[in-house]
Amino acid sequence: MFKFKGGIKTTAQLAAVVFLVALDRLFKAWAVSFKPEINLLGDWVRVVLAKNQGIAFSLPIFGRWLSVIIFLIIIFLIYIFVSKIKKTAYFEAVLYSAIILGAASNLYDRLRFGYVVDYFSLKYYSVFNLADGLILLGVIGVVLFSLNKINHNQN
Repeated sequence: MFKFKGGIKTTAQLAAVVFLVALDRLFKAWAVSFKPEINLLGDWVRVVLAKNQGIAFSLPIFGRWLSVIIFLIIIFLIYIFVSKIKKTAYFEAVLYSAIILGAASNLYDRLRFGYVVDYFSLKYYSVFNLADGLILLGVIGVVLFSLNKINHNQN
């Protein structure tokens, strides 16, 4: 039987990622049901329903094969996640879990609705959701963690 030895801190971090994905799913259900138009900070930050055919932050990459490619990337990331757990690299595993769960939330939308549900709109920028934020946070964390490892190995 698999026994997780990550400790309280890692468990809390993983729980926070799961909570944010659950919150993302609730916001998406709310946005689809009520099609909100709410100004949070004037027109600088708004809550709206946006149907994103592209990928994260409305980047214009889309098409029939996008879901297949995203699914394959998620499978690959799960493999890395499991290897990090086995190596007791728990913080890296948490970062990968943020990417995996954020991507899975958006992939679910793409398969169910044919688009990703975005709901936070920033003036002069883009419309995004919490899952996009988790993916971005995870990728930035993995890159910084990797750069830090490279830096330590060179010294």
